[in-house]
Amino acid sequence: MAEQKEPDVVVAASYAQQRLWFVHESSADRAALNLSGGVAIEGDLDDADLVAAVEAVLARHEVLRSGFRMYEGRLHQVISPHGARVRVVDLRDEASDEALEKVLRAAADTPFEPARGPLARVTLARTGETSRVLHLTVHHIVVDAWSLNLLVREMGQALHARRSGCPWTPPALELQYADYAAWQSQLADSGALEPHLDFWRDRLRGMRPLDLPTDRPRPRHEPVRVDDLRREIDGTTADALRAAGRAAGGDLFTALLTTFCAALSRTLGTADLVVGSTVAGRTQPQTQAMVGLFANMVAVRTRVDETAGLTRLARTTATAWADAYQHQDVPFDRVVALVNEERDTDRHPLFPVLFQMIPPQEPIEVPGLDIRLLPAPSRPSALDLLVSVVDEGGPLSVTVEYRGELHDAHTVARTVDQWLDLTDRLLAEPARPLGTFPVQAWAGHPERTTVTEPDTRASTPLPAAEPADTDLLKQALEIWHEVLPGTSAAPDRNFFAEGGSSLQVMVLLSKVDASCGVQVSLERFLQDPTPAHLAAQIGALRTTADEDAALLADVLADLEAERETGDGKVKP
Repeated sequence: MAEQKEPDVVVAASYAQQRLWFVHESSADRAALNLSGGVAIEGDLDDADLVAAVEAVLARHEVLRSGFRMYEGRLHQVISPHGARVRVVDLRDEASDEALEKVLRAAADTPFEPARGPLARVTLARTGETSRVLHLTVHHIVVDAWSLNLLVREMGQALHARRSGCPWTPPALELQYADYAAWQSQLADSGALEPHLDFWRDRLRGMRPLDLPTDRPRPRHEPVRVDDLRREIDGTTADALRAAGRAAGGDLFTALLTTFCAALSRTLGTADLVVGSTVAGRTQPQTQAMVGLFANMVAVRTRVDETAGLTRLARTTATAWADAYQHQDVPFDRVVALVNEERDTDRHPLFPVLFQMIPPQEPIEVPGLDIRLLPAPSRPSALDLLVSVVDEGGPLSVTVEYRGELHDAHTVARTVDQWLDLTDRLLAEPARPLGTFPVQAWAGHPERTTVTEPDTRASTPLPAAEPADTDLLKQALEIWHEVLPGTSAAPDRNFFAEGGSSLQVMVLLSKVDASCGVQVSLERFLQDPTPAHLAAQIGALRTTADEDAALLADVLADLEAERETGDGKVKP
């Protein structure tokens, strides 16, 4: 008798997962959302112990055993009973950095297909008799940075237990990520988010996203290159920033954000700033030990007063951050929808600059082994600038990632160094008005580059769509208003300008598939997200399907004729 297969479990995806599924499906780079990292291990170690420890951790968290599929117009998490397996690669005969790099790069750059879980990939590379590299690649839709730190810590604990001859018995998880997603959905359905939505609607009313000057025209395609630079803030300055933050009712983060916004305001010549930041999103105690995608982005809007000194500026920033933090439960995509901003795949919605403080990576300690964390590679981002600060208790490590196809290294370096120099000056003279400090325009650029470069990359051409006929347009509008009730009936109205979100795009295209029998891709829809273009694409895809069916019928008829003649020739 055949062994009965344990069934999968299907649960609704979280809002953050829906947003990243949308990003994945609309991105030309299907590996852009891969997160990867690794550790180098030196010491006497049985591979079987390491493999068993890693696979036990991967199996413990349901979300790491999941794939994603659309059901009835909504994305769902499909949880499999089976987790990812460790792939062991023996490189001892090659023993070169190039061979190792090739293996790890392939693991990191191979795209995942969200419909087919698990969305985790683990490689154990043997590089010597006592040397190994353990490499993990996970799709961002199932983890965040907190989760990766948690996984590394649990793998270390499981390995330590196994080498000690004891079973690994971690505390039982009260909840899994699917429970969090269900709670989040119930929260939205209950109306509990309405006061938070009202806050964001009011806070972002009339905002204009920053338009950073660039060294080259902004191309009309997705980001393809990320570069970075690193700086260090010495311990004395870090302590002064901590004190300044406390004095203003904030902390080290708000003090750093204050000086960063002050420098940005002066260099760009604008007082009204919206800068992004990140929150862990783990407001419930049960989520602390859970793996999943909890992190959320928030928009911090602040007005920089050039007549104010550091203390008053820091109070303003601390208040703006506290407000954003208090209303963090609203998924970022819903905040974007409130602004009715039209989407552009080469720009980040709401803000081009994100400033965050991230916790230091915890060391992994297993007796008898020397375990060293390997640097994680950067991935292209729609953000122009991503500033990350790590506080290890003394000096602060600053990493600035930027879009290399837009900004030169020396431009970003001068801008960052000017921020750090202004920080020192503000700390030295906290009562002195900001406007009296000499600051250059954005790295010496008196004017902004506003020319947009056409996309010259080779790409698969999309079928041209003729203007839609009346019946198709009527059908498209009916589906449109099911998803966006009460909006304009104009055929040229932009989906996002009407308040639509990326989550609702998924529902729209799913309904088109169910009602019209054609699958309009995200790429096609985002070319021109209007009812008229949607109807035209439906018509074009139906025509293509009819032509394919006719061609198939002709081929089958020819094959039948060959069969009847019996000589391999078509009967005249």
